[in-house]
Amino acid sequence: MLDPCWEPRWIREEREPRFNTAPSDDLPAYDCLRLPHNETERDAIHRDFKLCFAASGDIRNLVQTINGLPAGYRGKCDILLNDVDTITVNRNLMILYALLGSGPSIEQSAEMAIHLMYSSALPPAIATYLRGCVRVIYGEGTNEGRLLFRCSLGTRGQGKIYSMQSTMAMRRPMEMFHSTYDLRKGLRSKRTTITDTRHVDDVDRAFASLQPAHRLALAHFRRKGVLAPFSLSTRGFSEPNRLMYTAGGDWLGHAGVNPLKGWNVSDVLATGAKYAVDSADIIGCLFFHVKEELMEFTRRIKEFYIDLHVTQFSPPLLSKGISIGVFPAFAEGCFDRVDTADITDREGIPELLADWGPMLNRNNGRACIIMHSRQWHRNRPNTTAQSNPCSAVMLIERCKKLPSLGNFIIENQTC
Repeated sequence: MLDPCWEPRWIREEREPRFNTAPSDDLPAYDCLRLPHNETERDAIHRDFKLCFAASGDIRNLVQTINGLPAGYRGKCDILLNDVDTITVNRNLMILYALLGSGPSIEQSAEMAIHLMYSSALPPAIATYLRGCVRVIYGEGTNEGRLLFRCSLGTRGQGKIYSMQSTMAMRRPMEMFHSTYDLRKGLRSKRTTITDTRHVDDVDRAFASLQPAHRLALAHFRRKGVLAPFSLSTRGFSEPNRLMYTAGGDWLGHAGVNPLKGWNVSDVLATGAKYAVDSADIIGCLFFHVKEELMEFTRRIKEFYIDLHVTQFSPPLLSKGISIGVFPAFAEGCFDRVDTADITDREGIPELLADWGPMLNRNNGRACIIMHSRQWHRNRPNTTAQSNPCSAVMLIERCKKLPSLGNFIIENQTC
């Protein structure tokens, strides 16, 4: 890992890589409002916003967007956080309530949320608190026989966390949250996944872009399963994180798991420097960076008027439900931003625009749909999209034609 000339096995073996997973956390978190470039912070301070994350994945973009609101924000913000995957939705609901509900201090809640998001093992105190959150959110089976689960949860501020989802779809996450397997079984399943030789290229891809010391730090995190500074003892993490395993204790993560992909690494290292963390311990830097982001997010939820609406529907069904008034807080033509993530890879751009174009706020010239694609480059081999494997080769070939760089590249390719 520390060898500066380390290369992925597919390069050493001179073959094409065989990737089995397309990690969902490989884009750094972003602010979907970006007010300095759009409505401007001065104009936005009293403006009401309605935002939709139609395929949210985790809560990182939500956190970044709230943290991008201007200080002293006096408007009201309604945010729809949706995903079709029931485990993702209920995991987000649990994390949000653990973070934003009254109880532990903001700092304690932020550290707890970090482990719920990233650690495969938990201290007994956090595991116990998680069970309490399950009881508060879901009750004791009171939704049995109903088509829809609905709840309204208080936060530290004026706003609330609302949820609406199919009761039938919730069965699997409920079984997860009430499971009884021990940590040993969960970690055995995780180890089987990340050491499976069929996924060796996925693993190497996670390490390929890292400096040697950072590869070592990531390897330590993958082995221990706890996102924390290198010096922290993890002996007290003796309970499984039941948000990360099936009801039978099978790990739900992928072989190439790499939490660094989800955040801007320059910001991560800058935060680590503030806490005097050695830059080599990049996972420790990430711990403090995510902690700062989550604490700021929680403070803003406490100070501002923000309602969160957590739902579990397919995006087309969600847009139709909004159009016919199923969700009282939202209506056709109300959204200032609609973040559709990579929905276009499954439904196509015309279908997406037909579903979500009418949802945009006609009175806001900055209202827009945000989208990205993971598949676009695959059918366009001559393009140079950032994620296109051909782009690196094309760039190297161009640089070889520059006298000042050509010899340097040739020499270093033999390293």
